Amino acid sequence: FFLRSHEKSSEAWGDTVFHTVIRRTVKFSDSTVAGEPITSYASASTGAAVRMIEDGCKAPAAVVVELATTDLARAQIENGYRSAGFDPAKAKFVTLPLTAQDYTSQVAQATDGTDCIYGGISDSNWLAFLPAMEATGAKQRLYGLQGNLNGKVAEQFPELTENGVVVNSYTDIVSDVWEDYRTALETYDAPDLDWNSLAGLGTWTAF
Repeated sequence: FFLRSHEKSSEAWGDTVFHTVIRRTVKFSDSTVAGEPITSYASASTGAAVRMIEDGCKAPAAVVVELATTDLARAQIENGYRSAGFDPAKAKFVTLPLTAQDYTSQVAQATDGTDCIYGGISDSNWLAFLPAMEATGAKQRLYGLQGNLNGKVAEQFPELTENGVVVNSYTDIVSDVWEDYRTALETYDAPDLDWNSLAGLGTWTAF
């Protein structure tokens, strides 16, 4: 259906139709029905896997936390690789204990022979993962979820997160669509938190 629609649109409007395809995942809305946060229900991102390949990653690694949905996460990531014409067998898949701790061994797995790392992990996991990565001198390009690979993480690890890619479920808070949200934050003197996050933007959307 999409391909037919895109062809018809291109015929009608020519070069004014963008060629970039933005993939939508139903897992975000499904997580609400399941009563779980997206980071545990579907910590992987098919779109992130595709983006890594489109960006030229030749030896990607995906890092997720150990949960009941780990197999689902792996399947999503591998499907993303396949849809981008990449063989999942050439990629690494590394799991982390849910509770942030010394991730030295997992970092060694994720950085050995890879060029890009996708982290379907929380900001606390990133903050435990990156010191070990920094200690190895690894320089892989990082990909992470909105609100998790965030400003707090980037501030502490500016070199490692430089040129990193954040996979968004929502547009950035500076977008026009969030004008009421920004106004509410100012009106009610909101505390200094990461309001440009999956939790913040998602809560406002639900409201």
